[in-house]
Amino acid sequence: MGEAPTKRSIAVLAADAVGYSHVVATDEALALRALASSRRLIDPLIEEHGGRIFNTAGDSVLAEFPRAAEPVRCAVAIQETLRGTEGKNPLLTFRIGISFGEAIADGSNLLGATVNMAARLEAVAPAGGLCISGAVHDAIIGEIAYEWQDLGFRHLKNLIKPVRIFRLAAGNSCAVPVVAGATKPLIIVLPFASKSGGQAEEAYLSDGITEDVIAGLSRFGRLAVLGMASSDAYRDRTAALPDLVKELGVDYAVQGSVRRAGETIRLSVQLIDARSGLAIWAERYDRIIDNLFAVQDDISATIVATIAGQLEDEGAAAASRKRTENMEAYDFLLRGIHLARALDPASATAALAMFEKALALDPDYALALAWFALMKLRVTVWHPGDPDEILEPAQRALERDPSESWCHLVFGQIMMYRGQLAEAEQHHQRAYQLNPFDAHVMALRAPLATYLGRPGEGERWARRAMQLNPAHPDWYATNLGLALYCQGRYQEAVSAYAEVAAPQIGILAGLAASYAQLGDMDRAAASKKRLLELAPDFSAKRAVGSRPFLLERDRAHLREGLEKAGLPL
Repeated sequence: MGEAPTKRSIAVLAADAVGYSHVVATDEALALRALASSRRLIDPLIEEHGGRIFNTAGDSVLAEFPRAAEPVRCAVAIQETLRGTEGKNPLLTFRIGISFGEAIADGSNLLGATVNMAARLEAVAPAGGLCISGAVHDAIIGEIAYEWQDLGFRHLKNLIKPVRIFRLAAGNSCAVPVVAGATKPLIIVLPFASKSGGQAEEAYLSDGITEDVIAGLSRFGRLAVLGMASSDAYRDRTAALPDLVKELGVDYAVQGSVRRAGETIRLSVQLIDARSGLAIWAERYDRIIDNLFAVQDDISATIVATIAGQLEDEGAAAASRKRTENMEAYDFLLRGIHLARALDPASATAALAMFEKALALDPDYALALAWFALMKLRVTVWHPGDPDEILEPAQRALERDPSESWCHLVFGQIMMYRGQLAEAEQHHQRAYQLNPFDAHVMALRAPLATYLGRPGEGERWARRAMQLNPAHPDWYATNLGLALYCQGRYQEAVSAYAEVAAPQIGILAGLAASYAQLGDMDRAAASKKRLLELAPDFSAKRAVGSRPFLLERDRAHLREGLEKAGLPL
């Protein structure tokens, strides 16, 4: 008789290749070569960090470690090695999950809840990143100092109790491919710090100045300027310059602070060579608030002149053009943009009120018109209204400032939801041409490509946006999930949707449809239940009808998944 199974406390690492089945279906020989090349890098790293591979199945690997810290270090090493290795051999991208607890030893194999949890954590990890359980996180506190994103407690497949999950995205440890190929100097404007004596209500001003400097710099063709979404990723962390070089591949960084006292404002700003860490230029401006535009123009012009040697005439003229001469209108615009960062109905309504006040002072203020139209579009999700109320301000914004990427982007979004997809694509393309390093522009091109019947392209746009903005908002994952679903890659769609910590109606509908297409009716029913609790009057027909699919087959495909999940017609 064999020995009875025994229990022991271990950490388990589960790794699985992203989209391997899809690669096999496309080019089986290439897939096998890529898997073999990847394993030749992964297996020695597991051994080097004190681990033992106890099970493999196709493109997945399960390994045990005696302590929690070793598999975390190993996982980071694996992801960095896979991303940083250059050569002729193709490599795969992996997701990794790590759990810690008791496992049952059955010969050389391991069984039990800890093993299952590692596999479930891997399934919700970002491509090129990793997720760990709360037990692992607690065990490595004080020993490993990575910046984890706390996803809270999540229900994982086949696990009874919710698990607290911490995520480390690919951007925390690697260069971002989408910007690595930039042929122009790549610059990031970090969020200006508010130094107004703890006055939280003044935070909107520092945000607005950051966005304005980004907008001014992006008009110069000699620079590649990352958008506000990328800057936001570093809002709540101290951005060490070596990390910026590693994570985003930037050449220069702009850092600054804003201090306001009554009608006086002090801006401190410096331009830094990100690779050497040396300050190339620094300046402090003390101005009355009415001269804020002149200060921003001066900052933009000096930065570009310092980097490029001289300004392009066209770019300089565009950057120095005042968007409004009314300082109070500008103040209301900044307050509205600050409120619009949140995606809930109350914030949208409050932002709309700020934009209305800006337009009451300057009816032709292009950015205020565009933001007003966008908030109107957002509000119609909850309270349908007159479509012309949205279109008219968007048209005026575009007429007022056709060189502003945001005006084109908003107009394109409105055209998309009106079903005028060809015109929508023209304006999305123009927005991208004007600001090709804005992650939000890329992320919004994803659903448009999917609705046009090109979900593969939609997936690429979504992934590029997520790479460019490591701390991306939940709606990026929503767009990726839709693109994957429309390609019939349901398990990957589930993984994309599962990244959202607090899923709303669209996410839950996507999850229900994806689970139903996979034949996992229990999970489909659970998603359906949560969806109907949020929206008791949900209608599959109405939900599909609100999406502007160009091709009937795509519309029928989504409706099929929702109907399979048992959602009301």
